[in-house]
Amino acid sequence: MAAASNNNNNNNTFKGWPARRYQRLCRHQRRALQAIALVGLLSAAFWWQPSSGTFLTAPAGSRLCRPVRVGFYDNNKRAGAAQLRHSRIVTRAAPETGSDFLSGQNFSRKALLLFETERNTLVALIFVSALIAFVGITGLLYNAVGQVALFTTPGAKPGIDSLQSLLIQASALLLGGFGFFNLNGRRTSILRRLDAEISFERQELELQDGIGLVKKLSDFKSTSSVLALFGPSQEELHEALREAEAYRRRWSTSGIVVVSVGALPSGMGGSWLAQAKDPDAWLRSRQKLMAASETNSVDQAGMAWILWNRGGRLSGESQGKNFDQVLAFVGIKKDLSALPSRAPELPSETTRAALEEVLSVHDSFYEALKGGDVVKMLPLWNDPGPEVDSQPRVPWESILSDQAAVLDVVDVDVVFTKPGIEATVTSIEVVRGEGGFMNEGGPGGKGTLLATKRLRREEGPSGGWRLISHQTIPYCSNTIARQSLSCTSQGCILLKG
Repeated sequence: MAAASNNNNNNNTFKGWPARRYQRLCRHQRRALQAIALVGLLSAAFWWQPSSGTFLTAPAGSRLCRPVRVGFYDNNKRAGAAQLRHSRIVTRAAPETGSDFLSGQNFSRKALLLFETERNTLVALIFVSALIAFVGITGLLYNAVGQVALFTTPGAKPGIDSLQSLLIQASALLLGGFGFFNLNGRRTSILRRLDAEISFERQELELQDGIGLVKKLSDFKSTSSVLALFGPSQEELHEALREAEAYRRRWSTSGIVVVSVGALPSGMGGSWLAQAKDPDAWLRSRQKLMAASETNSVDQAGMAWILWNRGGRLSGESQGKNFDQVLAFVGIKKDLSALPSRAPELPSETTRAALEEVLSVHDSFYEALKGGDVVKMLPLWNDPGPEVDSQPRVPWESILSDQAAVLDVVDVDVVFTKPGIEATVTSIEVVRGEGGFMNEGGPGGKGTLLATKRLRREEGPSGGWRLISHQTIPYCSNTIARQSLSCTSQGCILLKG
């Protein structure tokens, strides 16, 4: 009888394991899987909570309707047994900022919503990376719990899954974890920049058009682009604004409002110009933007600008005073070739004579350019100095050997950046050009260029006005400016962007 009993116990096995021990192992593994699944569900629920900024969050100012309780009407009872409690409409404003679970930081609701709308692919990649890492760690934990159960079972022989399975699970954990943390870091950087960009929307500015309307930056959405100028000192900011004033007609043509983050020079105004109401608030927003920038390409110590497009989004930032490049980047939608030759001017008696002299030099330049007259061209120039003209250039003799493509020069505008000393002339050069695949340029096979000339008056009572520099850049509809032409007394050089 004893022998028979031993034979029955030995036969009661499964996969080489005693049945009871195998059942105990399976029970431990089931509990481990249930615990892992519970942790996953709790994590998913915490992920999609309203504070994470998903679409489950009601927008600010939304109205919440409380549930309506309705009593059922029974014909056998009084009609009064049916009770109807009216719902109450409660207006509750959502907070401007919300906590982000993945980064552990606070961001504005709009930044979170913009990210989920514009970067939905990145969100999907983060989810896939997290899922891969979760599968890897689940497999490793499953095997670890199985080993613990084996060690705690008397008489069991510990063993592991195949080495290939463990390598796959470990690789999934490492690759998924690396991808998750890398993509999540990128997501945090993008959110910080979006949050810094949105902080500008509530900044106020006062238009200098004679009426003095005060608007927020967000009010220019879908109507105008905005260019904010930041200067390290008041003197440098004023100098940049005087150079920007030379493009006063071009700002209006391109639909750009220039904002001075600081006090304006006396007497400066126009529909193209505005002044920041609270420069310190603008500077704080810029510092926040620079801190969130991955490249931090703009040095806060120098003269810098930030550009917002008509959609209200930040589209560019840089240093310097390259305003003609900003205008070419924004572009135009009008046909400038049909403009009159001269911009409307109301010069005072003190500036009328200087204006006529400057325009005379301007007209002589194009006469020599169209006629290929080197003898007439060279006397118009003043030597800008070796520090400006250090680059090798194509001499004027070679340039004027070919016929210029300029058909006409229109909308000539003169601004005295330093009255009686320096002047800037901007104009539109109409040139030959054919429309391409993107319908570039103006109608009738004509293209337009933005020309900028800087002149300086020679010292002495009889000193005349002489050219210092001449630069042109494409300024057409549906045209991307990739190069510009810069000229001095020594000749011209092609600058590529």
